[in-house]
Amino acid sequence: LESKKAKKCIEGGFFDVAKYIVDSYFVSGEFKELVETNPEGFKDWMKAAGKEMGKKGKDLFLPMRICMTGCMQGPDVGDQVFLVNKAEPLIASDDLVSFADRMALLRQLTEEHSKSTVEVTTNA
Repeated sequence: LESKKAKKCIEGGFFDVAKYIVDSYFVSGEFKELVETNPEGFKDWMKAAGKEMGKKGKDLFLPMRICMTGCMQGPDVGDQVFLVNKAEPLIASDDLVSFADRMALLRQLTEEHSKSTVEVTTNA
């Protein structure tokens, strides 16, 4: 994530979007349930998430894409989430990172970012 586009994404609220996803997956369970039972509802969930966070367009979609896929471009994010979730029980491979593992890594990243932000703020 060293490109200008990635830097702009991070500075534009990437961690706010990441925290929203993590909370929706682990705290409320809304996103976890959606991924597991209703992938067709992904676009509606994403629109509602954007509205709640006050984000739209690239400020919403690029951070969502990076959080869920690790990539800045590619096929539809909802379709990728659906396919990863469906493939998990069928593919025994170190090459496939489960969606639950992706969310755990994202949670760890947001926690580390939160700690570093608090340390910088309190040390200033």
